Amino acid sequence: MFSRIFPRASAVALVLALVTTPLLASPVVTATSASGLPGSTVSTTMRIDPGLPATVDLASTVAWDLVLNWGSAPIYLDPANSTLKIGSGTPILLSNVPAGLPPDTTVSGGGVADGFYRFSWLDANLGADPLTILDLDDGVLITASFQILANATPGSYEIGFTHGVGPSALTDANLVEFQYASVSAGDPMRVVVERSPTVPEPGTAGLLACGVAALLFLAARRRSGLEMS
Repeated sequence: MFSRIFPRASAVALVLALVTTPLLASPVVTATSASGLPGSTVSTTMRIDPGLPATVDLASTVAWDLVLNWGSAPIYLDPANSTLKIGSGTPILLSNVPAGLPPDTTVSGGGVADGFYRFSWLDANLGADPLTILDLDDGVLITASFQILANATPGSYEIGFTHGVGPSALTDANLVEFQYASVSAGDPMRVVVERSPTVPEPGTAGLLACGVAALLFLAARRRSGLEMS
């Protein structure tokens, strides 16, 4: 994120000096939920679309922090089966993000074992070279594949977009920054662990079997009586 390259106070001062028009709206961040049983794999999404007018110019993005944080929830992200799609482009595996971003960049990742995933991308030219600017003006779609642990307790587990040094953020070539710690419209991004179907206890199963046998015996006797009459 830009604020990790320069002190945040200096960045804010520079933004105030460069921006002379009112900032009326922000990019729109939405998400979907997914549900499944313990031991299953589910996919949920997070989308970023331009706001009109936007606080940041998504067509000239020079820094981007992306965070997915599920904390102590009984789920974990699989980056090798999760994707990042920019506009109508080809989805990029989260495990291979650096290869799909513009050249002359620096990228650092996060650790899924600690309950979060993070990558930080920075245009080393800070907007001076058009070839290294990231164009997100057609929106971004993150499809996150989560494995639900086999011993997961049923419930609803929310996924946030902030961890450690700060929230997810986008910075444009004018050094204006948009931060998003959660969705800005609609329901949060979450995984719902469903309760497994109730399995009858051995004693109950035995009683049910006896009941079925008795019904079959009565039905057989009734059929035999009808045939003899």
